[in-house]
Amino acid sequence: MIAAKRGDVKRISEKYDIVYSSLVNYRLKLGCDMLLGTNMEGNSNPNHILEETDIPVIRECYSRGVSKKELGERYGVHPSTIYLAVARKTWKHVE
Repeated sequence: MIAAKRGDVKRISEKYDIVYSSLVNYRLKLGCDMLLGTNMEGNSNPNHILEETDIPVIRECYSRGVSKKELGERYGVHPSTIYLAVARKTWKHVE
């Protein structure tokens, strides 16, 4: 076991506190952005799976009779995600 001086432990603890508080602040900002809807549309949302370029194609395919289930399987999302995009409940900003 390596013996550490009190000063070393204190500096490590201070660095940990800085990193931890930065992470907490980042999570709070991200959470607030998501709750307030700030900069979270489309591709700027860190949790997006579909791309903005996919949405017009999905809407067109659906209008031509391709099922939500088939589209969901093709794009790797749940059929309800396809429904929300087609009904413009999500991706409202994409024509």
